[in-house]
Amino acid sequence: MSRRAAPDARAAKQAAGRPPDALVFLVIVAGVWITWQILRNALVLTVPPSLALRLGPDSPTALTRMAETELAAGRIDAAQRLAQRALTRKPFNVAALRVAGLAAAREGDLEAANQMLTLAGNWSLRDDPAQSWLVKHRLEQGRSASALAHADTLMRRRTDLRPMYFDLMINLALRNDVEAQAALVALLRREPPWRIDFFIHALERPEGLPVAVAALAALKDGQGRATDEEKARVYGTLIAQGRITTLRAVMAHVEPRPQPILTNGDFSDGVGAPPFGWSLPAGAGVLAEVANDPEGGGLALHALVSETTERTVAEQLVLLTPGRWRLSGRFRVDQGDLTGRVAWVLACAAGGQVLASAPVSAAARGDWTPFSALIETPPDACGAQQLRLVSRDQDRRSPVEIWMDDVTLTRVR
Repeated sequence: MSRRAAPDARAAKQAAGRPPDALVFLVIVAGVWITWQILRNALVLTVPPSLALRLGPDSPTALTRMAETELAAGRIDAAQRLAQRALTRKPFNVAALRVAGLAAAREGDLEAANQMLTLAGNWSLRDDPAQSWLVKHRLEQGRSASALAHADTLMRRRTDLRPMYFDLMINLALRNDVEAQAALVALLRREPPWRIDFFIHALERPEGLPVAVAALAALKDGQGRATDEEKARVYGTLIAQGRITTLRAVMAHVEPRPQPILTNGDFSDGVGAPPFGWSLPAGAGVLAEVANDPEGGGLALHALVSETTERTVAEQLVLLTPGRWRLSGRFRVDQGDLTGRVAWVLACAAGGQVLASAPVSAAARGDWTPFSALIETPPDACGAQQLRLVSRDQDRRSPVEIWMDDVTLTRVR
């Protein structure tokens, strides 16, 4: 073989291994087309709707966006045509179906609108306009339960809509709409994320209080029963408004067993659940806690007092009726002189009027000592009181360390 023939052979071999020019051209064209489609789809989502429609006249997204624009501008026929074109190209287009439904509603065809918007709402629980229309339309149909179900769908995601729908729930319940009342309780039993917000909202409005009370009573047992926080908010509101008779009736219905006059007097449940558990106010010169008794007696109230001015060590809300009561318990002094330093005080929860006071004095240090005192509430006394353990005013700073346990209140016949 000549030297000249060798390069020709190599060139022929290289040409045989290279794809045809036409195929290369097709690959380039396909790449450009795919890139344009990706870019166009991105632009259709971001540019103004009219420009998006020019970029993609057959794009379901562009058609839907333009249909929404036309509907917002009041051009119902154009919105309807564009929505139908979008649905032809993409039948499960929720936004287009919603536009078609809203357009039908504006034209007065409520039956068609109801069908389309119900379908859109079922396809997507996140389609707010469809869900909102369904709430309104179901109310107009007198279907309160269905309306509240759609409202629930919206409130689970849209916290800004909750106040409006809470007001709707309250108004429906106050109209003695039995279907709405049952639907509200059923929704609350599912423990939706807006449940505690509903109680808070209702209790902030005079007209909402009876609805909150009724809801709490309906949730006394079973699935989704009332929580301690919900009870505390309702009870606290009734106490703040002086509705003690109502409070007693609600508690008698809601609580699984009769409540003791004094809650958690042995401190076995820590401070207990509000509003009837113990409160340990923080303050200068007073340290109070529920702690284990070093002598192995279980949990008890432990306090270290060094302040010279009067301070509340512990307090609890009680509901004493007029008459004579016996306050009893036991205490132990680990440090200081208790004489004249500590006393139990019963005062009105509203206004702070002192009804009775019972000093605590120690006979010996380091031993558990029982105490007992008679307390009398006058006939015209307030319906709710605060029982407080307080440290009295002193001329000089003298630390006292005290333990308190097994505190009880019983009526004296």
